[in-house]
Amino acid sequence: MQDDMAQLLQKYRESDLVVLYTWNMTALLKNFADRLAPLKSPGIKEENGNFDLQDARAKTQTFAVISNCGFPGENNFDVLRAAVVSCNPSLEIYRSCGRLLKSKKNGNR
Repeated sequence: MQDDMAQLLQKYRESDLVVLYTWNMTALLKNFADRLAPLKSPGIKEENGNFDLQDARAKTQTFAVISNCGFPGENNFDVLRAAVVSCNPSLEIYRSCGRLLKSKKNGNR
C-alpha cells in the first residue's frame, strides 16, 4: 500500500505518549492497530489470560485511552477495553451519555 503508514509507524515508535481518543474500537482504529504488526515479532506472549504477539522492541510509550459514548451503560466500552488491554494503559477514562464533553455553563454538570 502506498500511504502514510510508514511515517505513522515512525511517529509511533518515537512517541513518549500514545493517546487513543475514540468512542469505541472503530474500523479505522482497528485497521491502524492491525497495521502496527511490523512492530511485532512472530513469538506469542500470554499475560493474565490475554494473548498477543511479542514486541520486536520493548515498548517505551505510555498509553492512555479516553472514550466518550452517547449511549448509557458501561458495556459500550467492553470491545475497546478488550482491544487495549495488551498495551497496559496507564490511564483509562470511559464516560457514557456524552457527559465528558458537556459544558458546566447554563446549569449542565
